[in-house]
Amino acid sequence: SIKIGVMDALPSIIISATLFSIVGLTVYFISSIQTISQIGLILGIGAIVSLIFVVIVLPQMLSLFDKWICKGNIK
Repeated sequence: SIKIGVMDALPSIIISATLFSIVGLTVYFISSIQTISQIGLILGIGAIVSLIFVVIVLPQMLSLFDKWICKGNIK
C-alpha cells in the first residue's frame, strides 16, 4: 500500500518540488541583493532535499516502523 500511495502522489510531488526549486534558484541567479539571493538558494536546495525525503526516506520509515505505529494506542 505504501508503494501504491507513493506512485499515485509522485507526479504532483515532483512537479511542485521542481517548480519551487526552479523559482528559488532563479531568484538566486537573478537577484542583485545578496540576502535575497541567498534566500533563493536556500529555498531551491531545501525543496530538492524535501523531495528526496518525501519520496525515498519517509515511505521507508513508515514501512520500517509500521509495527510500532499499529501498536500505538489512539484515544
